[in-house]
Amino acid sequence: EKYRVVPLVKEARASLSAYLATRTDNFQELILGQRGPLTDAGAYEIVKKHAGLARIECHPHTLRHTFATLYLRQNPG
Repeated sequence: EKYRVVPLVKEARASLSAYLATRTDNFQELILGQRGPLTDAGAYEIVKKHAGLARIECHPHTLRHTFATLYLRQNPG
């Protein structure tokens, strides 16, 4: 139930707007799975599957933390 802000460059915002304009469903969630909004468990299973294929151990939180760390290193202040 936390609110998070994700920085997006202009091109990403334009692509996101174009994607949202094509949506015909009534979901408010941005990311959808095969049966509706992607859940935490669904995200975990996707990461687990692809981490297994890559033969690494990884969790969604690790990806989020790594992204944030790298982003802040490249965009200080």
